[in-house]
Amino acid sequence: MATNSSKQAKNTPQATGQALLSMQKDETTEQFMERAKDAFVKAGLLKPEASTMTIYTCRAPDDEKQFKRLKRKTSGDWTFLVSGEWSQSPWHQGTHSFYIRSSEDKQYWALLNGGRPRRIVAVAHTPGPLSLTFVGASMLQTLYKRGGDWIGERHDYGDIDEDLFNKIYD
Repeated sequence: MATNSSKQAKNTPQATGQALLSMQKDETTEQFMERAKDAFVKAGLLKPEASTMTIYTCRAPDDEKQFKRLKRKTSGDWTFLVSGEWSQSPWHQGTHSFYIRSSEDKQYWALLNGGRPRRIVAVAHTPGPLSLTFVGASMLQTLYKRGGDWIGERHDYGDIDEDLFNKIYD
């Protein structure tokens, strides 16, 4: 029989957050992200109109015009996001380091691959401010899905929520 204190513990923000960050069995990444967005909106941490993010990469020909336009909207210093290794075979492998920056209002974002060639590889637009971890992981995931740079084994993280990053990126 559950006591009042155990029932209350299940409704604490910490317990809710732990449940939210737990990917359900047979749940796709897209379903997890949709569920996370809905929970953030419901909790008042995210405005409904801010739950839609548009990402453009340097890899998709259809993105070229928007990519060039949006990458000029960010400025300032780059913040280290994540680094790690990629490998396609024992003879074709390397490392990538990714950095991110945003506009002052946190609505425009750019993702930089710090390797060679050093270049901006993805940009994003959000109708409202979102967390650096959420945007960075989403941009890397989109870049990977479109055939761009990726990291198979991550070995160093910036000042981000590693668990949230891995849930979104994996």
